[in-house]
Amino acid sequence: MYRYQISTPTPSDAISEVSTRIGIFLGLDFTTNLTLELNSNKYLSTIPSFSFSSDFNKVLIDYSNSQNSTDISLLKGLFDGLTAGTTFTVSEASYSIDGAGSEANLGGTYQFLSFVGNVIVAVPVSMTSFNQRLLRYEPDYFVNPPQFGLSLSPQGRDVDYVIVNALGTDKVNSFAKFGIYSGDKVKITGTRFNNKTFTVKNITINKDGSEHMMVEEGLTLESSFGNRVGIELIQTKKGTANIIAATGPTSLGGCGVYVRGVKIACYENQTQNQCIARTSMQDGSPFVWRQTTGCSSLPPTITITTNTFSAAAATTNPLASLASLGYFGPGNSVSL
Repeated sequence: MYRYQISTPTPSDAISEVSTRIGIFLGLDFTTNLTLELNSNKYLSTIPSFSFSSDFNKVLIDYSNSQNSTDISLLKGLFDGLTAGTTFTVSEASYSIDGAGSEANLGGTYQFLSFVGNVIVAVPVSMTSFNQRLLRYEPDYFVNPPQFGLSLSPQGRDVDYVIVNALGTDKVNSFAKFGIYSGDKVKITGTRFNNKTFTVKNITINKDGSEHMMVEEGLTLESSFGNRVGIELIQTKKGTANIIAATGPTSLGGCGVYVRGVKIACYENQTQNQCIARTSMQDGSPFVWRQTTGCSSLPPTITITTNTFSAAAATTNPLASLASLGYFGPGNSVSL
């Protein structure tokens, strides 16, 4: 156990961003809260008909015969008041009539025009496959009920962008075990459309155990389930410490931050360097990082001038790291 006195960083200490964790995820989907509401939590069970104009420039997706009040309510929640020109997606729209040679998949991207009498009027932009000999696709021959989602943020609608980890918290590389918190950034690589940096708004656990990370920036609807997607966790820090990102299995612990001896914040599943970066943003507040333990095991209060850094296999000298962050200045004593 180390004992040392921490001083407040000077105002000139620069704030910068640093990478603290890097890992590979296999169960990520990029979606919106409206899509999740329709496709995951409240699955549409009604099957509509699709009727195309002779030039295939318009389509009527007809729910007017539906007796399912829940489905109609969901559809109205998505399409009522939607701005004309908004792009939406159709999925799970495979169609087959055995022996008639009319197999098709109407899944793809559509442009919304109107929603009248429980009928969606739209322009087909791109479809997986369709049969040009058919203008009308009957409900009886869809393999599953088609599902809808928004591929772009519609004007005037409250849409949240969500990165879903379908494998949940049980895996080594989960949002929880990565120690990701609100305000952090995640840099995505390995996708077709979403290789960019997102700012984390919050993380929640769905009823099915999947993790939902809500982000501030817009994204493109994309399923990367089963594909290798890289996530680089980026935190802000104050000072000049050379923090190296952890990769693969690494030592994790609880990181408690204290003001006037009282624990004011605590972060789970943090590496040593994650903890250093987080406490540097608390203006030099004393902290406790303890390997293999959670926040519930950290003391609620500590002696104001005494801090602990407990690690069985620390890879860097915590005192040297804190010194480079600007915590120690002339006249500040350090003792082991």
